[in-house]
Amino acid sequence: MSKPVVPSEALVADGRSPAHRAINSPVIKRSIIRNGHKSSVSLEDQFWDGLREIADLRHMTVSALVATIDHGPNRRNLSSAIRVFVLDHFRHNNREAKLPSNTQHLDTPATISGVPRAS
Repeated sequence: MSKPVVPSEALVADGRSPAHRAINSPVIKRSIIRNGHKSSVSLEDQFWDGLREIADLRHMTVSALVATIDHGPNRRNLSSAIRVFVLDHFRHNNREAKLPSNTQHLDTPATISGVPRAS
């Protein structure tokens, strides 16, 4: 009689067990509610942390924030859209934090010695 296959003992395509792959993979799959249905999204743990931080700042759930991202311009790959959203959020905040209070906004054309900067 053959031994039943336990999911953690099943081999993945590369011949390793899922437990081995999970230890070596920085990507974590989590369930979220997407358009009223349970869905899974795979992201690195750092992006999950960033997503939670942004959701907390906006006083919303992670699922609600993902719904706003899901309806944005990058609708083909939700994981990629989330990564870009998180990266843009922290880049923008980092850039704003580094600007002195008397500096023009980055979108405003600057002048150097009275000569307008080329756009």
